[in-house]
Amino acid sequence: DRILIMPRALSECRKSDYANNDLFFRCLELLAETYRLVKLGQMPRETLKEQADSLGLDIGGSVDPSMAGSCGDEYFVRYGGRRRFLDQHLASGSSRQQRFCLRIYFFWDDDLKMVVVGSAPRHLSNRFS
Repeated sequence: DRILIMPRALSECRKSDYANNDLFFRCLELLAETYRLVKLGQMPRETLKEQADSLGLDIGGSVDPSMAGSCGDEYFVRYGGRRRFLDQHLASGSSRQQRFCLRIYFFWDDDLKMVVVGSAPRHLSNRFS
């Protein structure tokens, strides 16, 4: 009731060779707990930043929506009968080797008050990829 992992993200995880499963699960906990409480106004944003920093993570926007459209449907998921933009992401590592680079793309569902993970753990395309 705090986080939803979309089927696409589950499928990507099954195929992934990402090496740090512990960090991946800590990321999901961060989203389900701290990020959610921040979005609900029950915790200061600084706490989220501190916790992300302690895990060696960057947290923020994914890509500009205008650029996302040039990547096909990679930055979008079908959710609640409509197309939703994965506007946020957690990131660890800058390597292009999937074993060492983690990206979790998500959005906030304001109606259900939960995080929706649409893609993980690989880096999605962008103009720099």
